[in-house]
Amino acid sequence: MFLPLLILSVCGELFVSFDKMLDPAPIGWPKTWVSNNVELSTNHEGESAFLTLYFSTSIDIPDSYATITIEGYSDSSYSVDISETLKGVMITATFDIDTLPAAGSYGPISLVISLVDGGSIIAASQSFATFSVTDPVPDSEILTVAWNADATKVVSEDTSLDFSFTITSDVERYDYFVIGLSDAFGFDDKKAEFTWADGSEYFNETSFEYDSDSNCVTVYGIVDPVYDSTLVTFTLSGFSNPRAKAAASSWSLTFYRFGTSTTVEIFAGTLSGNSLTAGAITFNSWTPTNDYIAKAEIVSGLLIFMDLEFTLAHDLVSGDYIEITFSSYVDLHYTSYTTDTEQAISEDSTGVLISGNAELDCEYDGDNDFLVTCIANDNFSGKVSITTLIYFGDGAPSITTIKSKNSDDNEIDTVGKSGEITYAVAWA
Repeated sequence: MFLPLLILSVCGELFVSFDKMLDPAPIGWPKTWVSNNVELSTNHEGESAFLTLYFSTSIDIPDSYATITIEGYSDSSYSVDISETLKGVMITATFDIDTLPAAGSYGPISLVISLVDGGSIIAASQSFATFSVTDPVPDSEILTVAWNADATKVVSEDTSLDFSFTITSDVERYDYFVIGLSDAFGFDDKKAEFTWADGSEYFNETSFEYDSDSNCVTVYGIVDPVYDSTLVTFTLSGFSNPRAKAAASSWSLTFYRFGTSTTVEIFAGTLSGNSLTAGAITFNSWTPTNDYIAKAEIVSGLLIFMDLEFTLAHDLVSGDYIEITFSSYVDLHYTSYTTDTEQAISEDSTGVLISGNAELDCEYDGDNDFLVTCIANDNFSGKVSITTLIYFGDGAPSITTIKSKNSDDNEIDTVGKSGEITYAVAWA
């Protein structure tokens, strides 16, 4: 009698053990330290959000699928691929959970891992975590950005900017703010330095970190909370001005609650580019190509090759260009070569133009008889040389303007009237 009962007991334990083997493995917190096992990209009502979970399992996971459902959030489930991972190693899974609903608490989150989407479950947690949604993102307030009084406004040169705003929301201990930099300005964090003016009692002990991928500066280490309306003004160095005179640039500054995805206060502003100054082109010479003819010997009615040389203050990149405008007292289209082989000239409107720089493709402008345009076919810096066949007419010939511009037609460098010629013999 005892033996059959023993056999039944052993068989029962085996069935229970086998049944447990078929259960999904548990999912828990990762062994690697994380501040939270659930993280939202933003937790504000009405915003598109990504939900990131950090977890590990007690079994090795092959390439598989992680799927979540969120109680009270929506009827949808959300899935992502996860890569092969050994047991106990942290797994990070980020889910696109669409637009966040009304403020409140949501969950628990049910998390399951299956070999194929919708297939057999190999690991699971029915109550992995919960999360909260807060009020909509606050409206942006005024951020004032200006060049520091001692800073240069010349294109491409190193400069410093002043930022000013008024905090009207409560800022708690350890909250931080992020400055969204304009892409029009360069930034070198090795040259950067904060100088605090208004509100310095709250921010003098802060540190900062630059994220080149997002082009933003994070300022952290606020020790004392700010509960009253407070004007904050600081100067930040390390910038380089836009490489060309441009329109307004956009800037932002956002306070975040420490340890959360909550936006406390947003500031936004623009910096007008009207104050930017173009670089100064150095005019070198405008002289006869023939060394036996002196510039002082030029007379009206003369047809002669002339060499123009000048030096740019700032580099060009491919697609940038130079505009050279001659005065109306010269004729750039008086003659041209008959053929390239004979090098003889004939009276027509083509003109002769030779670029002395392989990186610059120079041509006459079809709509302006006095304009030469040189387009950079590669990066270029330094001295520009061009040769033109010129007929000197009445008046006092000169180069009216030389300007370099970017591909958006914004000015980089410039020089005004240059190289004026006084005829040896007046026009008869």
